Amino acid sequence: MAAGGDTAGAVTDPDMVALFDDFLGKEESVTMGLSPRVARPYQYVLRDTEQRGLCLRDGHLVATALQGANSAQE
Repeated sequence: MAAGGDTAGAVTDPDMVALFDDFLGKEESVTMGLSPRVARPYQYVLRDTEQRGLCLRDGHLVATALQGANSAQE
């Protein structure tokens, strides 16, 4: 909860939802005891020496300079 009793509103990013659906899939029942083949996400280590922000642009994760009053906190 934020100061003053305000709560942050939920924001759903359709690109992130699609990404999770691709890797986690929908729930399916398995009738023959075999597990369906599931895509696994790649794992990366990301080091940002210039303290830049990350955003999703056209399906690509890109580093951008922080802007605005909150840039010191982000």
